[in-house]
Amino acid sequence: MQTIVMNIYNSFVGKFRKATTVIASAVLIAAATQVNAASISYTDTVDVQSTNFVDTVSLSKFDPALGTLTSIDFEWTGHLEGTAKFESLDGSATIVTTNLAAELKLKRPGGGSDIVIATPLAQNVDNASAFDGTIDFGGTSGKTHTGLVADLLVVETSTSASDFALFSGIGNIILDVAATGDSMGSGAGNLITQFSTSAGASLKIIYNYDAVTPVPEPSTYALIIAGVGLLSLRRRRRS
Repeated sequence: MQTIVMNIYNSFVGKFRKATTVIASAVLIAAATQVNAASISYTDTVDVQSTNFVDTVSLSKFDPALGTLTSIDFEWTGHLEGTAKFESLDGSATIVTTNLAAELKLKRPGGGSDIVIATPLAQNVDNASAFDGTIDFGGTSGKTHTGLVADLLVVETSTSASDFALFSGIGNIILDVAATGDSMGSGAGNLITQFSTSAGASLKIIYNYDAVTPVPEPSTYALIIAGVGLLSLRRRRRS
């Protein structure tokens, strides 16, 4: 009778060991292929300078060893500064609007297509009297606005396979920047305007990707430890 009981016990323990081994192996395999969403970013800037101009920014490409790209975010900030002047030559009072503006384009390499465009604007609206007789951008019929500043952030996201290929690899990618002045005044039939426009920009590029990591999460560790503990307990009881 004792022999039969021992055989049943040994059979049960054997099956239990196999089951816990299978569970532990499955947990380890799941942990080894765990996918986590991650991101990495790089930045570069274009110095403020008089429009119109052409420049570049240089940023690191995405390293495919990190994982699989899912999207690329382009955070493009256009910066504008300068002066706006006007003189109304009308024979009656009017309202004059001056727009100090620039257009800053971020383009793909080698004269490629536009990625994102920022158009910062500094606007002023003034009451002007009938022409006061002097073209001095002041008095009652004119005005000079100095120290104007404007910033505009534009975000563009790409999930294009061609962009994934373009922005992946070793080293840096060089992107073209084109800035043009787009200032204007309106409101008077006879109006003189002068603008001094400078612009700059900054780019933050964010690579979003799925990363495969061999490091289990805390819950996975707990399952592994529990399985190993049960095996050790059974072995001690048998001995």
